Amino acid sequence: MPAIDLIDAQTEAYYTLYSHLGFRVSPVRAPSVHRSMLQAVSFIARRVNDHTPMSRLPRELFCSVFSLYIYLGDVVQATGVCHVWRNALLHTPSVWALFSNYQMPCPPGTIPRLLALSSNLPLHLDLEATESNWKEVCDCIEANMHRCISLAATFNTSKASWCLTQVLCSNPAPILKTFKMYDSNAWFNDPWDRQWDGIRDADVLFAGQAPALELVKMHTNLSDGIRYRTAFRTVKRLRIQTTSTDVLSARRLVDIFALFPCLEIFAIEVDIWHNADNAPLVTLPSSLTDLLLETTNTTSSLSTIMRCINSDNLLGLRGKLSKDCSPEQALELLRYMLRNTKPTTLDISWGSSDLLEVYGYWKRNRDATDNEEFERGASHVPLSAIRDLPSESFESVTWLAVTEDILSSEDIDIPEIPSVTRLTVRLLYAPVHAILGEFSMFLLPPSRIFAFPLLNKLEIRAAPVSETQSGGYTTWLTPDLIYIFIQQHLRYQAARIDQFILRGAKLVESRIEDVAKLLALIDTYEWRQGRVYVPSRDDAVRHWE
Repeated sequence: MPAIDLIDAQTEAYYTLYSHLGFRVSPVRAPSVHRSMLQAVSFIARRVNDHTPMSRLPRELFCSVFSLYIYLGDVVQATGVCHVWRNALLHTPSVWALFSNYQMPCPPGTIPRLLALSSNLPLHLDLEATESNWKEVCDCIEANMHRCISLAATFNTSKASWCLTQVLCSNPAPILKTFKMYDSNAWFNDPWDRQWDGIRDADVLFAGQAPALELVKMHTNLSDGIRYRTAFRTVKRLRIQTTSTDVLSARRLVDIFALFPCLEIFAIEVDIWHNADNAPLVTLPSSLTDLLLETTNTTSSLSTIMRCINSDNLLGLRGKLSKDCSPEQALELLRYMLRNTKPTTLDISWGSSDLLEVYGYWKRNRDATDNEEFERGASHVPLSAIRDLPSESFESVTWLAVTEDILSSEDIDIPEIPSVTRLTVRLLYAPVHAILGEFSMFLLPPSRIFAFPLLNKLEIRAAPVSETQSGGYTTWLTPDLIYIFIQQHLRYQAARIDQFILRGAKLVESRIEDVAKLLALIDTYEWRQGRVYVPSRDDAVRHWE
């Protein structure tokens, strides 16, 4: 091995490294050795980086991880990790084609520079206009509107109201499919701003040219409908929340429906509702199949609003109440939504219990001679409602679904539901067990018993590895854990459970005696692939994201 001279104290840090690599180090001063050592260490570091698992990924796959799952700020930081990452990220336009600055302050000039890295690819653009960046945001929207597949515009300053309105109304959107506007202060198209700037009439949104637009979500004032009419003629899915200056009523609903002649799915968040007692029923568009009414105002009666709408021809109807709703409001919604029937499905989830959601679905074939409902139920039921509602509210439930932390909480009593024939228990995501492992259903005290006299089907469901929130973990169970849960904590009349389904989780290879004990409690056993969440056709309008 060649000798490498140790020239001063700065190079002592490399002594151990080079000794391990087999170099013979001697303390002889030489002017060029320090530079040589730095170059050698840089070379070695690159060779090490080149052989890491991340560096061995194909460039397309590596970059797709960042474009799909990493926030913009973290992507920018990742460009400084090493020359391989920097070269890959800065020269892959798709990484920058999904761009959002929401709640992420950017220094002046940053947004246009990063957008320039996307080349000419179609854009998914989410821009927030603030006091400091509104001019830059307006310029970026104007320069890139023609290649936006989706566009979200957030008004967070009144200074941007006139300029952003002009930009959104003066530029066609030839390939735009999704548009979101978050404008809770009704600054868009504000007549006061038009008057101050000497402009009496603003143009129609997107200059009336958005031929591919299908999904719209808007929290703004829709009262000046002429500004939207031609822009929304192709929209099929819509979610809206009006502002305090555009109070909802039956008449306003009719005006809104007139803007969307092809509407199929409609979600509306109601805060204030004013309606005359003698107002005629609202006739829904003939194209409308699904309706979602939601309110977070505990003083609003959702069933009162529903009574103003003729929903006879709908195929799907949902109502959502705030978690702070009273038991009386919850019961009123249940009774009205399900008409003279009762829910057959009850889904209680701790993490999602912020809203009571009641739903009814009918046959999807409108030409069917009969109109029998195939699914009615209540989900995300607040625990307060479970405790306070009369037990007969859920006496018709045949399918009960719960998360395992609900079963283990001593503060929650599962109501007596005598008609339940199917019980589904959703296990916590594997990464969550690091925090909530004490709430496992397999650690229940012997005194925790659930009585379902007619139970004949039990399903234990876990997230599959392919589910994003599973963290890539597989949930493993042993037959003795399942046996103890059935034997000690479930009370049912039948001698054996007719069907046991294990979905997503896998059984650990166990002693034959444990397997035999479990099989003695059930007639049939079935293992199924874990269900990866697949968005339904109405999910896009059920949430603001």
